[in-house]
Amino acid sequence: MICQYCGKEIEKGLTFCIYCGEPQEEGVTRPGPGKKKGGVLAPLLIVLAFAALVAVGLWLFVFKGTDGGTKAQGGAAQAPRVVIDEDAYIQIAEDYTRAILLRDLDTIREKTHPQLKEPFVALFSEADFVFESCTIQSSELRKIRRAEERAYESGIYEDYGVELTFDDAYEVVVAFEAVYHGKPYTGEITVLVADIDGGRYVVQTALSDMDDAFYDDNFDPGDHYFDTHAEDE
Repeated sequence: MICQYCGKEIEKGLTFCIYCGEPQEEGVTRPGPGKKKGGVLAPLLIVLAFAALVAVGLWLFVFKGTDGGTKAQGGAAQAPRVVIDEDAYIQIAEDYTRAILLRDLDTIREKTHPQLKEPFVALFSEADFVFESCTIQSSELRKIRRAEERAYESGIYEDYGVELTFDDAYEVVVAFEAVYHGKPYTGEITVLVADIDGGRYVVQTALSDMDDAFYDDNFDPGDHYFDTHAEDE
């Protein structure tokens, strides 16, 4: 069978020429360009996905700000995450513990709240016991609740006539080993470190635990140092 349009030989019975595509029977029209199923839908989905990504990017930029931390144009700023610098409180407490045991009055004066420096320095300068060395064994930090802060503030006023308001306060229990007359003894000192008016100070100390052997070996009822520190009953 010969195609009446292009003249090429084709198989008999074909409706369209396989070479030129023209119809071989009367009443049959040439089809338009073929389209694969989904041919229009796929590009449309790509366009929509791209538009969605652009919209999300613009929303993050406008409403979250370029740094992702605050809302732009007068929006309410997100509250920053509060991070407690535990090491700073512990360091002050450990330095103070060494200063008490070794009678380092300069450190005591430096780290005590200004309104408490005079009585604290006077107290520790009268200590009969001065240890030869001190090694910190461990330190434990505890956040003071608001009610406890008020109790401490009242106690300071009663003891020293000084009115203080804590912005924040932490108890640090410092375990130590100290040497006196060549013999080692262990104990704990609790140091109260408070943030007050932008500064960080020691406002209270207490000898909370001491080797019984130390009292047996060295305690003198007339001693000033141990008479002025709280002991566990």
